[in-house]
This record gives sequence, C-alpha cells and structure tokens, in this order.
Amino acid sequence: MLVAGLWIPVYGSQVGEGWLYGAGVFLPDKLGWSGTLIFTLVFLTIVYAFVTCNKNKPESILCMVFLRIKSYIAHSILKGGSS
Repeated sequence: MLVAGLWIPVYGSQVGEGWLYGAGVFLPDKLGWSGTLIFTLVFLTIVYAFVTCNKNKPESILCMVFLRIKSYIAHSILKGGSS
C-alpha cells in the first residue's frame, strides 16, 4: 500500500501515464508475424540460458559468458555502481 500511495508523488502522474510510459508497440506491425515469433523465441532462449547456467558446471562458452556477466552485475551492485 505504501508503494501504491507513493506512485503519484514519486513519478508525478497517474499509473499508465507520464514520462515513464512510452508509446505502445505492436511487434507484428514492426517485424511481421514470423519476425516477431523468431524474436520472441530467441529472446526467451537467451533468458533461459542466462537463468539456468550452473556455475559449478559451465558446459558451453555461452554459459561461461553469462556467468561472467552475472558476476560483473553482482559485483557492480555490491560495490554500489559500475566502475
């Protein structure tokens, strides 16, 4: 409830309006239906690979790259910003 009550003072507008929200984009209008399907599947595959990489057994180069990115993000958060 506190977060919902602070929305207007923090962002200065109602939910769904203002600078935080851009114009809506319907991907099939931009990429076509097949392009949207390919984009979505590639995006979900990358997210799945990023989330499921096991640091004890990095089985692929892509997994090692993801683990390096994860450690950089964690280091940046703990340090209080990127350097």
